[in-house]
Amino acid sequence: MKALVRMHGRLAGFLEREGTTVRFQYEIDYLRFRQPPLSKSMPLRSEAFEYEGLPPLLQWSCKRGMAETSTSPRTTYRSR
Repeated sequence: MKALVRMHGRLAGFLEREGTTVRFQYEIDYLRFRQPPLSKSMPLRSEAFEYEGLPPLLQWSCKRGMAETSTSPRTTYRSR
């Protein structure tokens, strides 16, 4: 499964799950224009972040109902 991650309406990166491993990678233009990082634990970088299961920030966001159908200006996650 792959999902788009948006921050304040702008595409921030991509979330991908393979088995129990979850990867997040910032989108190249998001990095190029030095947009704010999603969190202090996920600073801007071109290398992917890799986790076993969802990282805490994403668990919190999904529990708050921001996944899939959110119109919130904060971070949102949409399946591709």
